[in-house]
Amino acid sequence: MPRTKQLAVQNAAEIRAASRVSAAAAPKKIKVALAAAAAGEGGEGTEPDVPKIKHAHRWRPGTVSIREIRKYQKSTEMMIPKMPFKRLVREILQRESRKGIDRIQPKAVLALQEAAEAFLHGIFANSVELMDHANHTGVSLADFQLAERVSTKGQLYRHTMQ
Repeated sequence: MPRTKQLAVQNAAEIRAASRVSAAAAPKKIKVALAAAAAGEGGEGTEPDVPKIKHAHRWRPGTVSIREIRKYQKSTEMMIPKMPFKRLVREILQRESRKGIDRIQPKAVLALQEAAEAFLHGIFANSVELMDHANHTGVSLADFQLAERVSTKGQLYRHTMQ
């Protein structure tokens, strides 16, 4: 159980005794209790018919992020959805091929998707390492560009596309 401050005013008798203390010198909890006693309320346990506002539960910053990172590190599923990736592959094949290929084997799409995710994972990992090296707190576009330039896969990929 966490340690909390004890309320200085426990009951109505102590409220009456505390009313002799100047209001400016009293802590906030005593001021609230004094205001309740002056209004004629029975003390701390009895409040008027004012509904309490229930706040939504919020996790501390970073807690949900860490949970999601652990979840995705445990899983072996693809991060890019299959159907949008398949549509992208078909679009690229139709645009780049001379014969207009309209069919592709599902295993070939899966192999392309695994290779694309592995490449992206490498770029992300390198950019995070560069971010740490530069003592930054967030990954920037410059980190990604530098990671792509430094990695040998990025250089080979760039030379084959030119």
